[in-house]
Amino acid sequence: MRHQQLVQGIIVSKGRTSENQRSKVISTGSQRRIEPLIHSRLDGLLNNRNPKICVYRRLGGIGDVIMTTPMLKHIKRLMPNCHLVYATDLVYSNGALADIIRHNPYVDELVSFHDVSAKDFDFFTDVTATGLDKEKPGGIPLNRIDLFARQAGLDVSSDPLPDYIVSKDERDWAEKKIKEYCLPKERNEIFLVGVQLKSNDKRRTWPEGHVIELLKLLTKDRNTRVVLFSWDPSVKISMPQVFKFGESLVYTAAIIEQCDVMVAPDSALLHIAGALQKKIVGIFGPIPPESRINHYSNATALVAGMPCQHCWYRPTCGNNQTCLSNIKPKEVLKAIIEKKDESEQIRKVLSVHTGKSTGFQPDNIILVKRHHGGFGDIMMTLPGIEALKKKYPSKQVYYAIPKEFHSVAENSPFIDKILDVNIPLQNSKFSIVIDISNPCAQYESNRIRMGKKVELNRVEIFAEALGTRGLLETLRPKYYPNEEDIKWAKKFIPKTKKLKIGIVLRPASKYREWPREKFEQLVTILKDDFQCIILDKVRDFDFPGIIDGCGFPYNKAAALASQCDIIFTPNSSFLVLSAAYNIPTIVTFGPLDPDPICKMHDNITIVKSTCPYMPCWRNDVIPCRITKSTKGYSECMKTLGVETVYNAIQRIADKIK
Repeated sequence: MRHQQLVQGIIVSKGRTSENQRSKVISTGSQRRIEPLIHSRLDGLLNNRNPKICVYRRLGGIGDVIMTTPMLKHIKRLMPNCHLVYATDLVYSNGALADIIRHNPYVDELVSFHDVSAKDFDFFTDVTATGLDKEKPGGIPLNRIDLFARQAGLDVSSDPLPDYIVSKDERDWAEKKIKEYCLPKERNEIFLVGVQLKSNDKRRTWPEGHVIELLKLLTKDRNTRVVLFSWDPSVKISMPQVFKFGESLVYTAAIIEQCDVMVAPDSALLHIAGALQKKIVGIFGPIPPESRINHYSNATALVAGMPCQHCWYRPTCGNNQTCLSNIKPKEVLKAIIEKKDESEQIRKVLSVHTGKSTGFQPDNIILVKRHHGGFGDIMMTLPGIEALKKKYPSKQVYYAIPKEFHSVAENSPFIDKILDVNIPLQNSKFSIVIDISNPCAQYESNRIRMGKKVELNRVEIFAEALGTRGLLETLRPKYYPNEEDIKWAKKFIPKTKKLKIGIVLRPASKYREWPREKFEQLVTILKDDFQCIILDKVRDFDFPGIIDGCGFPYNKAAALASQCDIIFTPNSSFLVLSAAYNIPTIVTFGPLDPDPICKMHDNITIVKSTCPYMPCWRNDVIPCRITKSTKGYSECMKTLGVETVYNAIQRIADKIK
């Protein structure tokens, strides 16, 4: 059996190895990158007036990103005038990695890892795979904080504490929430314990039964409250004095900051607590705690002290996690009580001016920007923005879009203000800025170029760009009409016993249009049995016996559409609007794939031709495969028959009647 000793509350093996020699060479990190990495040294940039530096982490791992922040601090201390860029996965875990870095005072620019190339920087370091080769059974490597820093040629031992900032509005929100938890007592009378139910890796997770038993032991004291951190909706725990919490990362961090003691496995929450200098009781199994928390002055780790303790996920126990199950709830309770009575050992951190205004506090506002329009696209952004408001309930949300599209979003109860995106906006005035101008085009074109099926619809794509895809409640687009417009539409349309059908003539692009002569034939057939309302931007036709709803602003046209029993449209913004209204709709499809576009829209009936090239995803600059022309109608739309459309309309009408 390996000889062990107790060091500062942590059971460790004697004879641990250490690395004392400072590394000066940048590791190539991920071998999947195709462009060459630049091998250089930070010390060679000390005389550079404004070096451009990038720290790159392609994969997730919230805790790992937190552990990279000490190196950011030291880079900026060495070179206050450098432009420091952090490149990571901005959509992982609903944008959690971005939330970690977004308010970091040492980072000048946060970007997607997709959008950087090593050749654009004076110094580039990829920390995606750093340290993995050193994590071997029985070994106790350096803390990842040190490994990340040493890869960039840094020694951060003078100040290895990670940086995470809880903003004032997040703190105010958390304090209010905690007061509610403490009732009927005052906060100063309560011992508040945060307990994380599970790590995102079951191999690091304490058994759920042990957690439940710990909660029972803690709540025997009426002056104790427990915040149970869990994002699993299937977990139903109902105990007095226990409050389940599963909000976004920034509000989770704000609640952790309010706790007296944080109990967690090796996880992101443990590292957030470490960065916030909280009292910590960590529960460790396959990973040696001194490789994770030795820089957190207020941390105590519990390990079972088994011969196979530090197996690094290469177990001899058949993946039964015996090293975790052998840590009993009473032992954890004892460690919590001891932590409660311990004096804090807060590490003092020198505050260094980094060239930013130290007295500046950005407004408590999230700015979402979309430089392009598209009435339908704007509607498809609204579910993601609604989820964004729920993710950050204490913040205001401003939406900057072209002025001509304001009517689509201005009545949303989840948007505090609509701005004109063409008027210059200073990003530094906002606490978070998210640009969603191009994610759909990038995703769709990349999939098509790689020969892969387009699977996500645009509601999902926009939400992913906003960091809220996992928080979506629906894939239906949103539209909030003005009540005055609805009243106007009801007066505009004459009363009749016929079913009202809204007929949309044109989408935004010619290649998606159904030929005009086919509309003429269809209206001739429909007008005796239906009240036909023609919807179009302009009136350049002569259809007798119809209601002319053309030439109105979009909000008026949308109000007219809301009064229809059925809508017939090509792939246009009215397809999106009908999904928001849940009106039975017939849609003609040609070059584009209806599956992702109409995903989970049960109000839609699709009619399409049998063209063998569908979907070809052509557009205004890609020619039709049959005609070889970029002008005029797509051949697949020309071959779609009037009778096919009429029969689809009649089937829906029969159901309504």
